[in-house]
Amino acid sequence: MISNDDGMRLSRRGMMKGGACGAASLPLMAQVTTDGQWAELDPLRSFSHDAFTVDPASETASRMRVNLAYLLSIDLDRLLYSVRSYAGLSTRSAKPYGGWEAPTWGSRGHFIGHYLSAVSKAAKSMAALDPEAARGLAARRDRLVADLHQCQQAIGRLQGEDAPGRFGYLNTQSTAQFDRLEALKPCDVPYYQIHKFMAGLLDAYLIGGNRQALSVATGMANYFAWRMSRLDAARIAAMTETRRYQGQTPRFFMEFGAMQDVCLLLWRQTGNPAHRRLAACFDRPWFLSMLAEDRDELGRNAQHANTEIANVMGLARHHETTGAPAYRDATLNFLRWMREGHEFANGSVSGTSDYPAPLDYGAELFGTPGLTFRQASVAPSARGVGSVSSAGHRECGESCCSHNLNRVTAYALRVTGDARWGDAYERRYVNAVLAQQHPASGMLVYNLNLAPGSVKKFGTAEDSFWCCYGSGVEAYAELPENAFLHRGAEALYVVNYVPGTLDWRAAGVRVTQETRFPADGRIGLRMAMPAPRRFALHVRIPAWASGAAVRVNDRAVSKVVTPGAFLPITRVWRDGDRVEIDLPFALRAEPMTDRADMVSLHHGPNFLVGCADGEVTFTGASDALLRALRPAAEPGSFDLTGASPVRFRPLHRVVDHRYAGYTRLIGEPEQRLLDELTIGDAHSQALHRLTTNRVRFGQAHGEAWIEGDEAIDMTLAVDPVRKTFLTCRYWGGDAGDATFARLFDIVLPDAGAVVVATQSLAREAPGKWHDVTYPLPPELTKNRKRVTIRFLAKGFERVPGRAGRLFSHVRTFRLA
Repeated sequence: MISNDDGMRLSRRGMMKGGACGAASLPLMAQVTTDGQWAELDPLRSFSHDAFTVDPASETASRMRVNLAYLLSIDLDRLLYSVRSYAGLSTRSAKPYGGWEAPTWGSRGHFIGHYLSAVSKAAKSMAALDPEAARGLAARRDRLVADLHQCQQAIGRLQGEDAPGRFGYLNTQSTAQFDRLEALKPCDVPYYQIHKFMAGLLDAYLIGGNRQALSVATGMANYFAWRMSRLDAARIAAMTETRRYQGQTPRFFMEFGAMQDVCLLLWRQTGNPAHRRLAACFDRPWFLSMLAEDRDELGRNAQHANTEIANVMGLARHHETTGAPAYRDATLNFLRWMREGHEFANGSVSGTSDYPAPLDYGAELFGTPGLTFRQASVAPSARGVGSVSSAGHRECGESCCSHNLNRVTAYALRVTGDARWGDAYERRYVNAVLAQQHPASGMLVYNLNLAPGSVKKFGTAEDSFWCCYGSGVEAYAELPENAFLHRGAEALYVVNYVPGTLDWRAAGVRVTQETRFPADGRIGLRMAMPAPRRFALHVRIPAWASGAAVRVNDRAVSKVVTPGAFLPITRVWRDGDRVEIDLPFALRAEPMTDRADMVSLHHGPNFLVGCADGEVTFTGASDALLRALRPAAEPGSFDLTGASPVRFRPLHRVVDHRYAGYTRLIGEPEQRLLDELTIGDAHSQALHRLTTNRVRFGQAHGEAWIEGDEAIDMTLAVDPVRKTFLTCRYWGGDAGDATFARLFDIVLPDAGAVVVATQSLAREAPGKWHDVTYPLPPELTKNRKRVTIRFLAKGFERVPGRAGRLFSHVRTFRLA
């Protein structure tokens, strides 16, 4: 029998009954260990939250203090209103909070877990900076845990319809949500809330040392292990389905947070095999297979960005816990997909899906890799955060995704030691994490939009509590995290540039980092130690830092300083030794993945946005744009003079200004046309082997068009060495109706029927032409001079699909 701290017992036989949660349901590659065992890896290690003290005069400290003030302003009785109400306990005359913590909101309670994590982390990270506030946070943590324990006990005694029927359940509402979930009926996101509760409780235990928190979390895990044990594998697979596009047959899908991650973390504390089996219920073998086999189908499936990032956190935890290599490979593949095809210029991800309504909502889904223009080219809706977007109004860059993606990126850095992941972490840290918070009020944004005329939509102190509020207060409680990593007492890695002092206790060394980064690239490291000690210092040189220089005690290091790599310096270090790092900031322009005439501007680590009410343009090429920028009086900013002057500011410095994330270069970019099929021209259509089976032709808006009920095939020339782009013209007012959807895949059948993009026509640009450019993956066109391109209709929500209409011409080109 398995007992919890309160004497309640669950049958081990009952735990094993549900096949989907048994060990046999684990992917074969994961069965390298047995229950009760975990791997002993030798990755780089993070420091504890109290090992680094932020420089009290720094901007980092200021941002942490603002967040601290908000954490201290939270009324715990108001925050606990819903959970105490459901438990049948007094609400202490508290007025409930609004927003996502309102008593009528389906996912109420999630912020309780985030808050518990945030105060646990901040109580440690702020201990030296503000001891009194840190003690106050610790007291809040312990009181909150005690209240949750009381609520769990009271819920365990409930009788009647709202009773969970077994000890351990803790939530803001009854188990009816889980009943509906298990019946595959509409519900909110019940396991998402449970994850937040359990994650907060584990942080209170692991970081804050509160053993009662472990007891409460263990009780919750035992309850849900029992609950899952009653279900068969098919039902659990349906409950945890996250592929939103399912052809013409709508299917159930669910967001369940990082349940795998938190259950594996709990299993490591308890050794209880039931907790590992509970984690396995959220494995989804199809998801692991897709990642391990390097098939990026996230956009094709219209998967929810933060759902899958949270699940990848679980894969990373699985590798760290068991050593199973498939989980490492899957995690690193996912991060590469993000970097190469899904991230915006500031490192954020998420946007509108490739599909029409109802899968075009909000700003939280994955789209086709490399199709950035669609997500970041149209002004966002004025309806506000969390609204369903209408055609032509998109939002992007959910903040939760940035916070969680950096957690996964930190894992990649630890297990590989590859500085490229440090670069990826830095880009998001500077341009997405630091860009989320209002520097004066501490309020946070949901989406960091990049379209012309975007503005940061900050929430309020009492009526927001969005998911991004929860992940945001956690992030600002631990801003110094991952500034340094280590391998025992033998090696220290300088990863992120944050001003403050590290206490490397294992080596008996204190390292003070002096910097104003990201305001400038001058960093000083000062060593303090009672006796000389030999160790390796690895300094990360960012890929953008061409011409970087490193000096030790005023002498240049003898090794080559390579951007995009760690510079190892191994020597006997002495008290007072000093390392000076000079990372030159230079302006650079990065082209959008699918539009050579759209560029993002960067200055060192800083992503610069043009502060304007609409689109920012420049007549000329990107090198001319860089030469035209002049340093502004405002530090870190640049002015573009002319008929419409524009100031470019670092996104993390923008507060109230409207801005555009990308600048459009006016004038045809340097392109080399490779091929062109002219629609309606019989000779051109024959030359390009255009199919005519179930295909219709016509004229509209002064141009010829073609559409197909099944597929349209054609052959076009491609570049066998360099990246080829495909451009198609659509009419911006075209859309489907109740009888069909204008929805189709663009496929390269010669390369194994790989889907290059999914295109929906749903009035994308009413009243004007809608030209779309698709990058063709170079590995699919390598050593080929021509390829077949297929426009393949696909069904949607019980109606057939239709390919097209394609207007005027279809072209392939490469950049000159």
